[in-house]
Amino acid sequence: MSDILNLERLRKEAKALLKQIRAGDAAAIDRMRAHLPGLSTLDPQQFVSQLKLADIHHALAREQGFENWAELKRRDSPLERFLTAVRSGALNAAQFELVDFPDLAAVSIHAACSIGDADAVRYHLKLDPKLIHAEHRGWPPLIYACASRFHLRDPRHAAGILDCVSLLLDRGADPNTYTLADPSDPESGISALVRAQIRLNPQVESLLRGRGAEDGARPISKKLSKILQSLHGQTPMDEALVRTGSADPRFNAEIRKRLAPVKDRFFAVSSERDESKDPPALPLFLVDTELKNVAIGLVEFALEHGISLNLANGRDGSTLLHDFVRLKDYPSVSAEAVEWLLAHGADPEIPRDDGQTPFVLAFRLGNTAAADVMRARGADMSAVRPLDELMGACRNRDAKKAGEILRHHPDVLTMMSPVAHELLVSAAAANRPFDVRFMAQLGFDLGGIGENGATALHVAAWNGQVEMVQLLLELRAPVNVRDATFATSSLAWATRASKNSSREEDYCRVVEALLDAGADYASCVNRWGVGPEEISSDRVAELLRARGFQRER
Repeated sequence: MSDILNLERLRKEAKALLKQIRAGDAAAIDRMRAHLPGLSTLDPQQFVSQLKLADIHHALAREQGFENWAELKRRDSPLERFLTAVRSGALNAAQFELVDFPDLAAVSIHAACSIGDADAVRYHLKLDPKLIHAEHRGWPPLIYACASRFHLRDPRHAAGILDCVSLLLDRGADPNTYTLADPSDPESGISALVRAQIRLNPQVESLLRGRGAEDGARPISKKLSKILQSLHGQTPMDEALVRTGSADPRFNAEIRKRLAPVKDRFFAVSSERDESKDPPALPLFLVDTELKNVAIGLVEFALEHGISLNLANGRDGSTLLHDFVRLKDYPSVSAEAVEWLLAHGADPEIPRDDGQTPFVLAFRLGNTAAADVMRARGADMSAVRPLDELMGACRNRDAKKAGEILRHHPDVLTMMSPVAHELLVSAAAANRPFDVRFMAQLGFDLGGIGENGATALHVAAWNGQVEMVQLLLELRAPVNVRDATFATSSLAWATRASKNSSREEDYCRVVEALLDAGADYASCVNRWGVGPEEISSDRVAELLRARGFQRER
């Protein structure tokens, strides 16, 4: 089970377990008996005959660390699921909750810190200054901000988290705040600084150091070192490899031996990666024939030791097949690897956490080579929707294919999801005007909210991309749409980004373009009543005043 509580998944698991137990599955019986001491004295036959679904619910709750099913249900609220995801570093799971429940920052200072909504943090502290030290599951607000992975979501959230940390420190939070990773071990303290390091947030790390955070604030014991390693999150594939290596030291020796010929290049990362493209899930060494063969050889060796290819290999639940499908820019490598994986038992219809199977993902990414290989091996075409094919056509800039899809499925554009809208948003963020025009001509909604909760105009305004903002406005992108997280328009994003930027001239030009396009003041004010002039650079604030763009008195 994931660390993220999900009541519906547990209910489904309980029904499956009851069916397995009634079929005589010894492993399932032993698993439930371990958490049902009142029934454990019965012989297996009596245990099976007396066991009820409610008993399995109780056992699963105990397995998750709760006293009973009622306590688990109480904890399985959207806020609890969200904060559990933040603590465990499960960014995708946290994002799913935020999409469904965008007002979490309004009900919790801990959620506000995790998201990077500094104005929400000010609101909570105004109501109750003591909340600065309030703990949720043992974590105060500062730890939630430092441990959040939302800074990886987009620059807007990264800047917001930095604002939250700065605000909390200004209000008296201790930069050497720490929490116990293991309540039974007083030496397992993990500081805010270490949390920021674990989450790879150098800006927050630098801020904490500048405000007095010390590397040696808490001694790191051997037990803590193991805990820190676990906080990076092991996938089922990692755990299987560790178990195999622990049981047979020769396994690790063989891995090192096979890597030796290419060790200098094995973990090389290109410094010239095109940020406009989806980053490959695997290192770029896979495009090298020799190194690809080594990688496949390692997988083959793992297979010989009973490690399944279908175990999750990524923190988003992706398998090796998902990973190789993502190498769409190297179709021959991707297709060859997919062919090999399928021949050795990889399943093209295993979903990752967001529900996407390797087969559907191949269509969405426009990886026709990989899709053709899986289709030839019997992958289910009924799972592929017109929208999946349209997304692939857009990624490949295939106007003919896109036109065919729209002719046969004219309603597909009315069924766009945030994932599909993100194609346009990411094209704008990466400053790809051809792609933006291409999707606009197809009929994409230029005001569509992407996966990260913003429109294309929001991200272009945040980045100070004058020409992209002008192009989107020329294409009639709506100017007063509010984003899903901070509930403000693109002009508010531009003014906030201007505050700490050396490119004030660009932001002034962006603000001028948005004002000329009809930006209104109300859509720039967030739910906490903060207006654009309060969060902008001095020069942009002066421009807003000169244009009469201000709160009505």
